[in-house]
Amino acid sequence: SDNSFGDALLADSYLKLVKLPGLFDSSRIERTLDFIYQTNYVLNSPKLGVANMTLADGSPHEAFQAQDVWIGVQFSVATALRLAGKQKQAETLMDAVYKALYEMAKIPFAAPEGFNCSVSVSSSDLVERFGLATDEAYYVLNQLKSLGHLLGDGRVNPDLTLNSEEFKQSLPEMPSTVAHDEFHTWLLSTGLKYTAGRYFRPGMIYSYLYQ
Repeated sequence: SDNSFGDALLADSYLKLVKLPGLFDSSRIERTLDFIYQTNYVLNSPKLGVANMTLADGSPHEAFQAQDVWIGVQFSVATALRLAGKQKQAETLMDAVYKALYEMAKIPFAAPEGFNCSVSVSSSDLVERFGLATDEAYYVLNQLKSLGHLLGDGRVNPDLTLNSEEFKQSLPEMPSTVAHDEFHTWLLSTGLKYTAGRYFRPGMIYSYLYQ
């Protein structure tokens, strides 16, 4: 397939949790989990978790909600990893979920359905948000890409520094209308968009803790 579906082993995991035989042999499960972990998580959204669907090389899929990183799916994939004996990967994924919710998004008592990491920055965004002239916007956009703050497709780099001073020092001279701190905050928030409303899914969490 040209696509990688993040929750491909949901049915297999469910059957095992209710003490029924799974659907696939262990070698296929291990191969599938390794591919999902590398493609939908490490290559695509390493600070958030497993995206619902990506292209086979880990790049964004354009289909509606494909790029969403749903919190419930993270527990489902982590459960499958634990069932397959991949404890380290499961813990790494859960750590990413925790950090995204409580350190990056700073949501203390509830969680969004998920995050979306496919939002890209364009020159028109810079014109509209910061009042830049078109040529200034193109210049800033290209500088952000060349510095690695944006990926080649315009998405915010998952490794963009959280330190405002470090970000400011990395930039060349910016148009006078752009405040570095505001610009930095805007980039970080663009790279971590919420999807639909807030949910608490105890069944999914229980399935992970049950193992």
